[in-house]
Amino acid sequence: MFFASIIGTLALIPEKQRVKGLIINKFRGDVQLFEEGIRFLESYTGIPVLGVIPHMDRHEIEQEDSLGVQAVQQISRVEHAIELVVCKHPYMSNFTDIEPFLNEPDITIRWAETVADIGHPDILLLPGTKSTIADLRYWKQQKLGAKLSELYGNTWIVGLCGGFQLFAETLTDPQGYDGTAVEMKKDLA
Repeated sequence: MFFASIIGTLALIPEKQRVKGLIINKFRGDVQLFEEGIRFLESYTGIPVLGVIPHMDRHEIEQEDSLGVQAVQQISRVEHAIELVVCKHPYMSNFTDIEPFLNEPDITIRWAETVADIGHPDILLLPGTKSTIADLRYWKQQKLGAKLSELYGNTWIVGLCGGFQLFAETLTDPQGYDGTAVEMKKDLA
């Protein structure tokens, strides 16, 4: 799989001659068994493989993209741990802002894709979004406003960046970057 990824990426780079070396990351297994793969990549691409970095759990390096979001969760073994629930928007961004909480042993982190997944956490966090209006529509359909009203006073409700914008009285997109010119009123319910 990563052979196709490397070769495909190199095929799309207009100035391939500027790439001086390849580093294989997240490698699982015995690197000696991969020596033939290294020779293939170097022969096929004409670019040397400079190193192979093994897969490491708990490496504390930010995830590359939202596909790694499932790695950013934990169940605390501490009694009376703080439960942090993160709303997983369809267009979520900046989810790596949650990763520092992985270093806190008294925090349980889990993701909520629907209002039904939220429960009654200590903290509800709405992370950033690449499309605030589209994500607002998503949560409005699920009646997130009603859930926020239910949680108010017992749960810390936090919005980061575009997640904070979801709490605005009015969201306006006069240029229609998400496909339509829209003005959305605050009512999440």
